Amino acid sequence: MLAILLSLALPATPPRFPVLQPCEEVSEADAEFDKRLADAKGDAEKLWMLYQWCVDTSRDASGKETLRAVIKADTDHLEARKALRHVRHEGRWYTSQKKVDQAIAKQRDKEAKDAGLVKHDGQWVEPADLPFLEKGLVRGPNGDWLAPEDLERLEGGWVRQDLVWVSPEEIPKMKEGLWKCGEEWLTTDEADRHHGRFERSWVIPSDHLELWTSCSRATAKKAIGEMERCYRDMVKVYGTPPSGRIRVALFKSSDQMGFFAAESAAGRPAADGRRLVEALSSTFMESWLTDKGKGWLGAGASFWDASQENGDSFGVHDARMAFGLSFVDRMDPSPKAIEKLTKKGYRADFVESFYGEKDIPAWFSWGAACYGARYYEDSSVGSGGDQWWVRKWSVDNLKRQGGLSFLRPVFDLELDPQNRRTGSLINGAGLIMSFIVDGGCAEVIEAHAELKQALRAGKDSKKLFGALRKSVEAHESELRAFAGL
Repeated sequence: MLAILLSLALPATPPRFPVLQPCEEVSEADAEFDKRLADAKGDAEKLWMLYQWCVDTSRDASGKETLRAVIKADTDHLEARKALRHVRHEGRWYTSQKKVDQAIAKQRDKEAKDAGLVKHDGQWVEPADLPFLEKGLVRGPNGDWLAPEDLERLEGGWVRQDLVWVSPEEIPKMKEGLWKCGEEWLTTDEADRHHGRFERSWVIPSDHLELWTSCSRATAKKAIGEMERCYRDMVKVYGTPPSGRIRVALFKSSDQMGFFAAESAAGRPAADGRRLVEALSSTFMESWLTDKGKGWLGAGASFWDASQENGDSFGVHDARMAFGLSFVDRMDPSPKAIEKLTKKGYRADFVESFYGEKDIPAWFSWGAACYGARYYEDSSVGSGGDQWWVRKWSVDNLKRQGGLSFLRPVFDLELDPQNRRTGSLINGAGLIMSFIVDGGCAEVIEAHAELKQALRAGKDSKKLFGALRKSVEAHESELRAFAGL
């Protein structure tokens, strides 16, 4: 019975489905398109008309093929590009806005790397900012680094005395002229003694700098005034300023500076890795680090010993020199060396790596700092006085040191603490910079202007430094006449 039922349920033979035959109309249409495409080949306007025919006859695939042929014949055919939804950016066509965004991001990354920036949380930042950002700090309204809780303080009515936070309840103490030192409120004399050790120095912000100093508050005020004026001199040299405040270290004596610059018994590396402090009153402390050794504080450094005869007079020039050295480091940083330092700590090759990254030649960087310290125009001189007395004094010193026999040793400046001529060579570099900025030589002015323009634009300026040097060398006689040598 089951067999009978199955035989009734199933057909005797499999069903036959109709076999689809090629559509003659489609093949003829393809042939028509191919013929029209061949006739229009290489002619953008004919191809565009063919594309419109494809649209009218609903040939989508053939239409896209035709559009590609149009832009091959005429890469800037706007209608075809629009139909393909292509996007133009900076003279190039991209197949989508996404491709444009990717190109922009790639270019920005390249520019950021070329500018010496490093990446943090997907953003490009200054290498010196990295230690602060890794601690979760943010920039406050005045450019200071703030912890999230500090933002709450601002909202709660707290104020800052220098960089120290003062609660609303303590503000009357500050108005009395007292200074908060740790948990104590001290008079100015007491605070000067407290900050007399550089390890707990004053940290005083101003418009363009952040001064770390063990000097008295009164001396610090004088130093800041000189450094702010030196800021304008540095902009004259470089044509543009760096962003943010410029850190400077100022010690209250030569001995204190020498002690801090040297390697400590506790294993702290020498802050002045090149030991220039042995020969110069101002240096750059590239190895000045935070207590844990991974935070970089590098800065131009000098001393202002108000207790010594003529200490206030020399302090003016040394403070300016320290500021100039800090200024150039901000213009020409060493991001790779600092990034490695922040990640791995201090290594024996740090000093070599740090200076190996520099693009600005030593004659220019030290010459600029020396110009700001010893060749500037003293605008504080009253009517009838000589506003260029500083330059004349520096040239007289240069003459007593043997003059400027040759320019080459100055341009090839080697900073050797064992060479008794190092200070004289730096003075010579300052004179050259004075001639560049104030000498009035048309060709030198033009070469300097081209260099400043490149520095402002962040472009490669190596050749322009060389061109400026050649221009000065070609006008050596004018230089010597300018200086009276």
